[in-house]
Amino acid sequence: MRSHEISHVGSAYGGWDVALGLIPSGATVISCGVGNDFSFSQLLIEQRNCFIVMVDPNSVAIATVAASGLPASNYKHVMAALWTNDHGVDFGAELSNGAGIFSRGRMLHLGSISLKSLLTEYPHTALLKMDVEGAEYEVLEQYDFAIRPVQIAVGFHFKKRPEKNYDLILDRMRSLGYTVRYKRQEDQSEMVVLLTRLP
Repeated sequence: MRSHEISHVGSAYGGWDVALGLIPSGATVISCGVGNDFSFSQLLIEQRNCFIVMVDPNSVAIATVAASGLPASNYKHVMAALWTNDHGVDFGAELSNGAGIFSRGRMLHLGSISLKSLLTEYPHTALLKMDVEGAEYEVLEQYDFAIRPVQIAVGFHFKKRPEKNYDLILDRMRSLGYTVRYKRQEDQSEMVVLLTRLP
């Protein structure tokens, strides 16, 4: 497999398009946003023996990961919301796959973890995947990228953050040495983008 060839990893619903050739055997992958589909993590474990750091405080994700049957030595579940700091954040409490920082309805104050903290703990991360329901803008705007994963797959949510312009984020990522390798508009509410840089 050529290193930059794009493959769909996971189910039609929960999978992501990534360059598998840029993920070495045994590599660490940070997957922010799990919901009720762990097929992306499962296939990376099966195909690359990856160690997956799954980040999601949602009760749906907690139950899904607990019942997944994934080998315990291949993953860690961080039950916190990805955000710009580690001080906690209000998070949608509804039992839905779309719960998050910018969800409507009843909110709970939950623990949060920053991208800086995650990448400081896992500095050799081969792939960062972000499906964080609108929080991606602030996270990518504010992190200094002192540590830069080889690949970043991110879903930019429009309806949750209509005032935000994902093109500005992509311009910043290009200035940091990333190339847009893949873009797919899911519907009117989300754009999925894969960014890569040379190791």
